Amino acid sequence: MTESAIDLIINLIAAAIAFSVGFSVRRLRFRFDTRDRRKFWIALGAVELHIIVGHGDLEAFAQLRNHLHQIDIRDFGLSASDRATAETLKKNLILIGGPESNIVSARVLEKISSTFRFGSAQGSTRMEAAIQDSQLDTTTACRTNLSGNVTKDHGIFIRCTNPFEQQRKVVFMAGCLGYATIGAIRLIETADFIDHPVIASGQDFEAMYSCDVSDGVVTGVQLGIVRRLSI
Repeated sequence: MTESAIDLIINLIAAAIAFSVGFSVRRLRFRFDTRDRRKFWIALGAVELHIIVGHGDLEAFAQLRNHLHQIDIRDFGLSASDRATAETLKKNLILIGGPESNIVSARVLEKISSTFRFGSAQGSTRMEAAIQDSQLDTTTACRTNLSGNVTKDHGIFIRCTNPFEQQRKVVFMAGCLGYATIGAIRLIETADFIDHPVIASGQDFEAMYSCDVSDGVVTGVQLGIVRRLSI
């Protein structure tokens, strides 16, 4: 073997080592940079993760998918709520959409003891125009401006034991008018959500949150009441 060939082989090996080291460093940096956003999903173990999407909630799903991809969670199943099988319901579930758009959400909400429920504000003709808090006996209504455009939407976010399989979890997210369903993904990424002691503990919880809406776009999200939950 000639000296030039040996030099070429050495250079190729050195380049391969440098690439490998560089890739490992980038990977470690990525894991470090996304550690806070990954915290929430650790409680699910990212095992047999299955997303069930309600009718009309594809935009929320697209944002959730992007969020999961950004933190390197890519292995999950997907079903429309009316196509979910009995076997699917035994997985770790992410439910997008409230009981009117997602029949699996409706079934889960019937089986757990959440103090938050979708309801109607006084004088409202919409079924999900407000969130009722049975513990405080209050109703928090969505708001519109003089033109009738929504300016404030509210949502419910729950992480609990899967009522169809006790060894698995359910994550439920839905807004009264749909804007807060989309806003739930922004909520997951806020420090108030990630660092809340009940949420960070990995315990089952229920939460109410609010979204600011301008011209049909979610412009801000705020975490409200958070409570431990036992089904």
